[in-house]
Amino acid sequence: MAYYTYASESKGYLADAQPASLNRGWSLQGTKTFTLPNGSQHRARAFVGEPRDETGAFRNINLQDQIRGFQVGAMWPYMGSSDIFHCPIDRRYNAPPTSPYPAANNTIGGYRTYSLGGVLSAAFYGITTTGEGDYVAIKYSEFNNPGSKITFLEEQAGDGHNDNTWNVYLNTPQWWDPFAIVHNGASTFAYADGHAERHKWTDKNMIEYAATGAKNAPVDTTSDDYNWFRRAYIPGRPK
Repeated sequence: MAYYTYASESKGYLADAQPASLNRGWSLQGTKTFTLPNGSQHRARAFVGEPRDETGAFRNINLQDQIRGFQVGAMWPYMGSSDIFHCPIDRRYNAPPTSPYPAANNTIGGYRTYSLGGVLSAAFYGITTTGEGDYVAIKYSEFNNPGSKITFLEEQAGDGHNDNTWNVYLNTPQWWDPFAIVHNGASTFAYADGHAERHKWTDKNMIEYAATGAKNAPVDTTSDDYNWFRRAYIPGRPK
């Protein structure tokens, strides 16, 4: 609901799905200006920032570093608690990251469980690698049937902080980032109309890849899971 409310009070513009990072050109305040396909300029606000120290530089050595990242995000004024970003089953923050990125000043696992997909970031305009660039939405009005379109999903990356956006190949069917499948074979998703629900997975290979945290997993094009997710992930019509 914080995601939806921010858009309603920002002329319909969504909080950008890419966490604010100085290395990716975001400001300390969590803003970045993008040139849109029509040539106009869009000043985006990230939904969260990366973990940071008191000066804004990347650091992930305690929970407060991660919360400081939440606080620069567009959604923070509508939330009131960092716990909203966290699933109690997600215990990564109690242990070192399994594959820290970056390596320096990154010693605890992630607390933020929920990520947004690349299709909801202006940074993905023109990206051809995954095919997501054809479907980018930066305004709420670009959702087609919001009640069936995914915004937030559960991710438990080993880099310490769920780096960047969550991504999947849409041009050549392929899982890229793994889901967190931690609810008896199901994952929780939030949708663009503000409701949330769980999806029970049936694709055995995908479930096994997710359990390892491996990226770049192959997918069977007849997979009911992939075809369901693809429909729910794409916000609207191709650009």
